Amino acid sequence: MDNAVELSDDLREYIFASSEPVHPVLRRIIDETQAMSERSMQVTPEQSIFLRAMVRLVKPQRILEIGTFTGLSSLVMASALPEGGRITCLDISEEFTAIARRAWDEAGVGDRIDLILGPALESISELKGQYEMVFIDADKGNLQAYVEAVLPMLPAGGVVMVDNTLWKQLVVAGDPSTSTVTIQRFNVWLRDHPDFDVEMIGIADGVTLAIKR
Repeated sequence: MDNAVELSDDLREYIFASSEPVHPVLRRIIDETQAMSERSMQVTPEQSIFLRAMVRLVKPQRILEIGTFTGLSSLVMASALPEGGRITCLDISEEFTAIARRAWDEAGVGDRIDLILGPALESISELKGQYEMVFIDADKGNLQAYVEAVLPMLPAGGVVMVDNTLWKQLVVAGDPSTSTVTIQRFNVWLRDHPDFDVEMIGIADGVTLAIKR
């Protein structure tokens, strides 16, 4: 995985073997996406298991995913939803989400997922009701805007999970690029946000959990 703190293939297999079995489609979508040039946009296998565990802990009835790509994260979260739970997925790519749709249907979770294509901030403005969990894995320049947009939809105890907050480890490498500085500033902004308790988890490329107070 291009976007992860290094784990050997053997360790990844050990993680899978030591966890509840995953649907065979999950394995296939990992392999299919890793053959693509855009593979770094996919969550890592161990991260998918972490997302499944988070859904089982929080037991959300509604999840919002911002950035779906080929559907691995939404597939694994949908598989862990409680009875009647649903995921709303926001993305701009019809090409990549077509792969996701096929995977969802093959895994038998397509009926739990609603996909909305278009700019995420516009889509969020049209949503109604509450979401107990939000997973953000989209363009990094809009991370703060995404969190601000979903904040009114979160109940107390609701969780926002933000991916790539270690940014290929460049956040501590003195890298002056705009993307790295943007992530660094976002991390500070979120850590100091008065409405959240915040924890950064050192898994994959960094996942930050913000729990609404």
